[in-house]
Parts: sequence; structure tokens; C-alpha cells
Amino acid sequence: MLIRILIIALLIAPSLAAQEAPPGVVDRLTLVESGDAPGHIDQSRLARIFWQLIREQKLELKHLPRVLVLHVSRKVAANVGLAASTVRTDHCTKGSDDGYYQLWLVGEPVMPDYVSGLQTVLQLEIEPQPTEGELKAILERVARRDMATVDARNLAGK
Repeated sequence: MLIRILIIALLIAPSLAAQEAPPGVVDRLTLVESGDAPGHIDQSRLARIFWQLIREQKLELKHLPRVLVLHVSRKVAANVGLAASTVRTDHCTKGSDDGYYQLWLVGEPVMPDYVSGLQTVLQLEIEPQPTEGELKAILERVARRDMATVDARNLAGK
């Protein structure tokens, strides 16, 4: 059984490496989780989703915005006046390094919130905007690709 798992991991590893977000993307994301937030957000998964959104839209990395991802419980969110996941800005100027975006993920982390929140950040930065149909197709492709991604480390029980 262990040999079978190792063979699968070796076969999957190259495709996972190809999907990993480059350092330029990883460095633009900062994740903070409140102690009482349910579940856990995998920062590498978050960066991989961001990278997939960037690639889908053929965006340049040099103009990538900074994003502070805040994963909080519903109680913490209520304390700052939030009822659901949302994006806020902190003195952002389009196309510059001034300020950053805040992606608030409230409650149990779910992939659609990651995808739509990160896409909202990109839409605040990019021109021209994708049409509604293009945007729907982009979000669906990124979500399907993320759901189809298997982490070889999980197969080995680590």
C-alpha cells in the first residue's frame, strides 16, 4: 500500500510543482487568522488560486496588488461590522504599491469565497474588465482546477 501511495505521489508531484504560485505571487499575499476562526486556510492553496486567476486573465505580475487575507470567526467579524466575507481597500491607488487590499474571509473557509474575493481584488486593479460571461467562465475554470488539485503530501498521510 505504501509503495502504491509513493508511486502516485511521484506521478503527481511534477504537475503540482507546475501549479505552484511563483514567489512574486506568494510574496503579495499575507494571511492572518484569528484564534477562534473555524477551520484553517492553506496559504499555498490561496496563492495557487490567486496565481490561476492571474494566468487565466494573462495579467502581468509586476502590477500585482498586495492582499492582506484576514480569516476570522463570525464573532470577530461582527465586532468590526461585517456579516460575510468581503473585500476592503486600505488607501489603494490603482497600479501602485501604495496601500493594500483586505480580503476578509468570515467563518468556515470555503473555496468559492477565496476565488471570488481574490477576483474582486484583481477587478479593482485591472483594465479592461472581463465581461460577465468571461468572468463566470474564469471563476468556474479556476474553481474546477482547484478542486481537481491533489496534494501528494496528503496521500502519504503527512
